[in-house]
Amino acid sequence: MPSPPSPSPPAALTRRAALAALAAGGTSLVAGCTFGDDRPRRGRRGRRRAAQEVDQDPDIAVAALALAHEESVLDALVATDSRHPRLAGRLAAAIEAHRAHIALLAEAVPEGKAPPEPGALSSPEPTDEPFQVPAKPRAALTRLAVLEQELSVADKRHAFTAQSGSFARLLASMAASASQHAATLEADSTAAAG
Repeated sequence: MPSPPSPSPPAALTRRAALAALAAGGTSLVAGCTFGDDRPRRGRRGRRRAAQEVDQDPDIAVAALALAHEESVLDALVATDSRHPRLAGRLAAAIEAHRAHIALLAEAVPEGKAPPEPGALSSPEPTDEPFQVPAKPRAALTRLAVLEQELSVADKRHAFTAQSGSFARLLASMAASASQHAATLEADSTAAAG
């Protein structure tokens, strides 16, 4: 009687497989989970100055750029919340959603990985310039709505660029989230005018 074949050793986890697992497990977190401020954020400038590997997984490059975009919008939301405390209730959901997105994307981007060079992907690089919060709450809400819509477009482009199907779906859900925040902020801006 032949003996059963011996089990083969487990295959090494590739970056692409890790991204796929992260995206598959993280899609349920995007819509409703929140994260506190206790997680340290790596600065955009530090990531941009870090050396890039030539053989970098393309999805890691996409994740790094998506992360930079998310951080840029979160910075604008937090700055607006600080300047206009009466808007805190209107901004809370967007702030928490972007924190969740950042936490997911940060897990996919290895330490020291910078976003790709400008023009390397189909999405423009976010600027390093600090967000200038408009003095009037209505103008601030309108500006944030524009930023959220720009983020939605960028996330859609990232989704089209992603190699992994599950990662593309995660990015598409982030695009939908940003689009919803844009619509809500625009409606809030219009209501503030009336």
